[in-house]
Amino acid sequence: MLRKFSVTFLPEKVKIYKLDHSISSCKIMCQTIVSEPDTTPEITVYKYIAEDDYIFEKRSIVYDPREYNIINIHEDIPGIDHVGIVHYISGIFYKENIPLLYLNTYSYNLILISDDYIERAKKILI
Repeated sequence: MLRKFSVTFLPEKVKIYKLDHSISSCKIMCQTIVSEPDTTPEITVYKYIAEDDYIFEKRSIVYDPREYNIINIHEDIPGIDHVGIVHYISGIFYKENIPLLYLNTYSYNLILISDDYIERAKKILI
C-alpha cells in the first residue's frame, strides 16, 4: 500500500478516563459510550489536559495518569470509504514496537501515543 496520508501533530495532550456516569467539561476531546442491555454503560472520556483534571480523577472508575499526544491522520478522501488504513498505520507502529490507540470518527483519524513513544513516532511519520 502506498502512503496516501499526511499527519498533523496537535499541540494539545489528553488523558483517558473510564466512567460509569456522565460528567461535563468544555475540555473533552471526545468520548465513547458502550452499553449492553441491562448493564451500566462504560464511558471512556478523552479529555484535553486542563485545570479540572482532578474532578475527572476523583469521579472516574479508572484513569490513566499518562499524557497522550494527538496525531491526526489526514487521508485523501473523507468518510469511511477506506480499506486498510488502520491496518497500515498499526503495522508501521507494530514494526517499531510502539503502542497506540486509534480513534476514528467520520471526519477524523486520530492516534494517541504516550509521551514515552512520541519521539520515535515522529521519526516514523515525518
